[in-house]
Amino acid sequence: MRARSGNRAVANRQIARAHELLGLRKELPTARRAMEIAQARSLDQQSLEILREMQRNGTLIPAYAGDLKDLPEFIARCERELASLR
Repeated sequence: MRARSGNRAVANRQIARAHELLGLRKELPTARRAMEIAQARSLDQQSLEILREMQRNGTLIPAYAGDLKDLPEFIARCERELASLR
């Protein structure tokens, strides 16, 4: 179970980065950019929740500890970008 949850968190993060990169493309319409950034934020939030649950359960492995620390900043970055698009 631990590996599956961790793998899901990692997959969400990677997909979130792809959405974030799309959202940063200035040539896309603003609405599309906002949608991509919002999706990135949602996936990052899901990853953070998974990793926090693993931490509470004592199943968080060291390889994911850095992600637990970094994800709040990724989420905040998406929120700042969304605010700039409004």
